[in-house]
Amino acid sequence: MTSFEIHKIDPAEAIELINELDAYQESLYPSESNHLESLDQLSNPRVKMFGSMIDGELAAIGAVKLMDGYGEVKGVFVPSRHRGKGLAKKIMNRLGIHSHTSLCIDFNGSEDQLKQVLMNRISNAVESMSASKTNLFGDFVNIDISPK
Repeated sequence: MTSFEIHKIDPAEAIELINELDAYQESLYPSESNHLESLDQLSNPRVKMFGSMIDGELAAIGAVKLMDGYGEVKGVFVPSRHRGKGLAKKIMNRLGIHSHTSLCIDFNGSEDQLKQVLMNRISNAVESMSASKTNLFGDFVNIDISPK
């Protein structure tokens, strides 16, 4: 698999992909189930957007909004022409690492150790979902995400 660098980007650089993502979401879900972010909202200092370039073209995007105690993923998108290259997984990993390091600045381990800590926390959260009523999804508790 080819290696692609994931780096922070300004949301204004990603407007074309943001619009593609919004159109895709709108084709799948009713408007009341879509929580699309405007360019202004994505430009908020608490939101960090990451992207990956292939041959000078922005090939994948993802953003995370830092909330009180957690990071909220604000969209990950890879156009169909770049799917199957592992870009979404790399973007999600970067969003998780950014959230974790921004929210837990006392962590002093390597990036690999941080990934392991993060994966363990995700695994524990998933296991606890069936055993408790913990709100792991911020404000998005009673959302209908069934397709149109």
